[in-house]
Amino acid sequence: MAKAPKGPKKQPRADYAVGYARPPQHSRVKPGQVLNPHGRNGKKASEPDAFDKARLRLSRVTIDGEVMMIPSDEAFYLLQMTKAMAGDKSAAKIVAQELAARRRLSVAPLSPAEIAQTEAEEAEKRALSARLVDMLQGIASAKRAGAPRLVYRDGRLVSLDEPTTPESPPDEAASDDSSRGD
Repeated sequence: MAKAPKGPKKQPRADYAVGYARPPQHSRVKPGQVLNPHGRNGKKASEPDAFDKARLRLSRVTIDGEVMMIPSDEAFYLLQMTKAMAGDKSAAKIVAQELAARRRLSVAPLSPAEIAQTEAEEAEKRALSARLVDMLQGIASAKRAGAPRLVYRDGRLVSLDEPTTPESPPDEAASDDSSRGD
């Protein structure tokens, strides 16, 4: 059985200030006001549950005499790996299950050569950033000392006021012209 189509909506009449389709001025929605901030279902944005909070909490760990703060889940796997290497069968089982899961997801562990390359790249980045910091500190100290502004030209630091050197120096061009006149 089909429902009968509804007729057109009533239009408000202009002979009154408050009524149908005209709420009181004080209760109208103001510009920028949000009446339902959590959406249609009224749910708040997903918050991490207690397990996720505990998993992501930082733990203090001492590795080779160095104290570090790492996430709890990373500390757990580090502990299991250490126990497995010492001969604990239950820890070895946990590590083996994790490795099998990673293989299924095709996340291959890094080879020693890849780890060494990554560490070398990180060391190079640190060295470059240290050079950049030193250079910027030098420029800042020169600026504070009232020295002229410096720029890089042709791979060296020169004063901004120093003229650029042309391809052929003017002294050589003048000496060439005088030798032709002889």
